[in-house]
Amino acid sequence: MMKPRINVRTKNATIQLAEPSNKKRETDGENRQTGGRDSRRRGGGGSQSPGERPPGWKRPLVWALREVEEGDAIGWGSPYSGRRPGKGGKDKRIRSVLVSVSGAVLLGTLMGGLIMNLFFSEEPDLSTRSIDSHLRRAPVEAEQSKSRVGGEKQESKKKPSPKSLQLPVLQAVLVQGGNFKERTGALETVRKYRSEGWAAVTTEDPPYRIYRGVGLNQEGSRKLTDVLEERDAKTYAKAVRFGDDSIPLSSIPDKKGKNLITWLNHGHQVFRVLGEKTADGLAPGKKEVSLEPVWSEVLQHYNKLVQTAPQLEKGIPAKAKPQLVQMVRAMDQVVQSGQTNPKQPENAMLWQMQEGLIRYALAYEKFVEALR
Repeated sequence: MMKPRINVRTKNATIQLAEPSNKKRETDGENRQTGGRDSRRRGGGGSQSPGERPPGWKRPLVWALREVEEGDAIGWGSPYSGRRPGKGGKDKRIRSVLVSVSGAVLLGTLMGGLIMNLFFSEEPDLSTRSIDSHLRRAPVEAEQSKSRVGGEKQESKKKPSPKSLQLPVLQAVLVQGGNFKERTGALETVRKYRSEGWAAVTTEDPPYRIYRGVGLNQEGSRKLTDVLEERDAKTYAKAVRFGDDSIPLSSIPDKKGKNLITWLNHGHQVFRVLGEKTADGLAPGKKEVSLEPVWSEVLQHYNKLVQTAPQLEKGIPAKAKPQLVQMVRAMDQVVQSGQTNPKQPENAMLWQMQEGLIRYALAYEKFVEALR
């Protein structure tokens, strides 16, 4: 066991005082200039043993000074320098996370676009909205796909709107024989023609046109104009089509418009049958025409037209009711004139039937406009 050493100061011994501060400063300055390198050379004689050191000697802060002079050779601080690494590490970590997330989002978007383009191509010959649409097919199969897609597009275009209704079209060629600015002049001319046994009807709105006959086509109207021109009458044909445009379902009495379409088909059928027969009977140089072969059909459609008209009138708009009544009265004139002698109708009776057919066509034009 080691015994503690006790230093005993003699009576006449003197205490060694520390060197003055000026001497210390000189020593420190000398150490800064030399950098302490002499004292740290290997094998050199610059090192001093503890016994050779002067009293009050202290080790200079050589390493701290060397770090300040030489700079940060390594990217981290030593425990002697007291310097800490910078605070940019957190920002770099956040930046790297943002770059990673952005790259993942961009990659996912590209992959999603490629997959959508693969299964949902806009080319009809390569895609039918199926999982195998990206595969190339044989030419025959591709042509069938094109025709099928084209047919679907045409059907979609032809399909009417569920909120509208297409009425039956009435096509005819009217024979016009006059045009007046004043209604009084048109009415006087109509009375003159009718007193002579001809058909004559004037329009209700200006300019007041006078129609003297009607045919189903150009050939039928030509037969009537030939007869009228023999009496020095100036006429010309006017082709018309009524009912091309659809009408809203809100103006129809029933939801689907079946009753109205059925009613109009009855009147149109009478118009077509008797329009052809009367034009043939009035043509110059022709033999007499009998109405008996078609008269039973005419009466059948006429009776249904008259019987269902009152019920149909209750549901249509008020502005369309006068035109419906005129259509019924026009058919009354046609049937009653032909019912006198359907076997051998006279020319006067045929012209009266022509006048009723003209009234029906003009009333139907106004009826369609009222329903719109």
